Amino acid sequence: MKKLHLLKRMLLLFALIVGSNSLWAQTTVSMTSFDDISGYVDGDDNVSYIAEKGSAGTAPGVYDNEIRVYQNGGTFTITANNGCKIQSVTLGSSMATTVKYSIDGGTDSDNKSITAGGTTTVSGLNCSSLKFTCTGTSKSSRLYVNSLSVTYSGGSSVAKPTFSLEGGAVEKGTTVELTPSTDGATIYYIQGENPGDPTSSSTQYTGAITINEATTIKAVAIKNAESSVVATAEYTIKKVEDPTFTIDSGTAVIAGTPVELTTTTEGATIYYTMGDDPEDPTSSSTEYTGAITINEATTIKAIAIKDNWDNSEVTSATYTLIVPIPGLSIDFEASDLAQYTDWEFDKIAIRSNKAITPHGDNNYGINANSSSASQGTETASITTKTKIAHPGTFTCYVSKESNNTTASTWYVKVSENGSDWDDAGTKDAKSMSKGVWQEFSVDLSSYSNVYVRLYYSGSSAIRAIDDIVLTERVILNAKGYATYSSANDFTFSGEGVKAYKMALDEGEKSILGTEVTGKIKAGEGILFRGDASAKVTITPTTGATALDGNDLKGSTASDGTTADKPTYCYVLSGDTFVSYTGAALVPNKAYFEASTDLSADARAFTITFEDSETTSVADVRGKMADVRGEYFDLQGRKVAQPTKGLYIVNGKKVIVR
Repeated sequence: MKKLHLLKRMLLLFALIVGSNSLWAQTTVSMTSFDDISGYVDGDDNVSYIAEKGSAGTAPGVYDNEIRVYQNGGTFTITANNGCKIQSVTLGSSMATTVKYSIDGGTDSDNKSITAGGTTTVSGLNCSSLKFTCTGTSKSSRLYVNSLSVTYSGGSSVAKPTFSLEGGAVEKGTTVELTPSTDGATIYYIQGENPGDPTSSSTQYTGAITINEATTIKAVAIKNAESSVVATAEYTIKKVEDPTFTIDSGTAVIAGTPVELTTTTEGATIYYTMGDDPEDPTSSSTEYTGAITINEATTIKAIAIKDNWDNSEVTSATYTLIVPIPGLSIDFEASDLAQYTDWEFDKIAIRSNKAITPHGDNNYGINANSSSASQGTETASITTKTKIAHPGTFTCYVSKESNNTTASTWYVKVSENGSDWDDAGTKDAKSMSKGVWQEFSVDLSSYSNVYVRLYYSGSSAIRAIDDIVLTERVILNAKGYATYSSANDFTFSGEGVKAYKMALDEGEKSILGTEVTGKIKAGEGILFRGDASAKVTITPTTGATALDGNDLKGSTASDGTTADKPTYCYVLSGDTFVSYTGAALVPNKAYFEASTDLSADARAFTITFEDSETTSVADVRGKMADVRGEYFDLQGRKVAQPTKGLYIVNGKKVIVR
């Protein structure tokens, strides 16, 4: 193109020398690259082309870049502009059974034909337009144009004006200057959304034009009543990129989930509104400075704003809350897997198959692609989100929903790091009968502090899962004690092990344990007591009721979260409760909360256990067991310094160990 402009300037100079100021000498321009079905052949807009029933692109095996014009009247038209006349046109690779052309919109009788294939040149012309038309209905009746050469003459001797900024997206307040390319020419312009061509009656350019909104500027240079080609530049205002949300709209989340907003436009500020039906945000709305916490079902609307840019579109995201179902048992009665907050699911979907009775009257999980519960997959898994300190037994029920007999296997796996998995137990899935539920149970008592996973591998036959129960173990310390709390209702079992609720009397500085049995409610704190290192099996259950008068609180709340540590907190250490000043409570343990600091007078505590079988006998242990009152042996003699043995204190039998 630079060579073309240089050639034109030389020709213009020549024309001026010979006294002609209105016509160019004959000029030839060529193109070998097409980006669209319409455009200009030369940079001065003197010759343009347009294709109808056509497209630009790649035709595999033919040409990499061309205009394709199709059968049944598809056309390719070359037009001379600005007073020019076409002298000849050459089309590269005219591939069609029949292509006709007409001059200056001539009638059908004026149509002339060219043969298919090769390069076609039409010469001896003196016209403003030439139209090539494909005829016929076969797929081969089409025209490929991969090169175009046009020879033309005529045009203005006044060069079109130039823009200091050729167009595109700009900030508000940007200035654009126009410069004449011909000495002595005056520039006139018109601007707007879709302006017409300027004339000498339009606004005369006298200084920079300020862009404050999307606009098109058209300018013409005029000298001695001769006009240049119209120069055009289109401007838009830069627009801030829309805010995006780190969690997709429509997602159900757990209360307390943070959502972050971002925009890729540097320097932009995000403003937002939120609520059931929030108004669209403006610069007067709340400025986004950090993650937004979702604590209820809500809609967030956001906009990004930057000075001298157009505001972004308002984007929004709506969130609903998940009702969490914590714990290590899954009955799949809830249809949203996200509710099971202690488990991760991979390629698992909830499905209720009416053709097969679930194991229990509920839905059941199936190893299926999440997008389709009817489509099986070759692998699927359900994994605990956290390590289980002392797993007990993993039990579930599995079935096969098809007659597929391809080799496949159920696994229970354990991992210390969440990446490397060991098989703890397997079950052959190939030989199972269709629609028959079978128990799959694996003893995990030999493992400690591991993730636990149910895994399926093998054929893509759909496999069903239901009623998962993972029991835990609590191991008593060397003194024969352990505290425990669970996010689930639970039952417990262990040889010689008893459970106690504990009542704290700060005034008397005493702690009394009363034995409890049966189901323990989620969130309750329990003290287990038995032989040193004894094991207690914890089994998730439902239907427990709260314990009356229990001051031992669970460090894991009923919603599965860890309780906040109170100011005056006392936790089990050996066989005593001691003041705890750590930063956070240990999950699944229990603690006492006091209203004042009792640690300085710790030996004033009276710790007794009232067994349900023998309420008159209390067992006193540890350094916090300085029982108030006088000690008498069984013969009624007062004892000043009691040692280990059985005594009478305040009318009760007391064992000192």
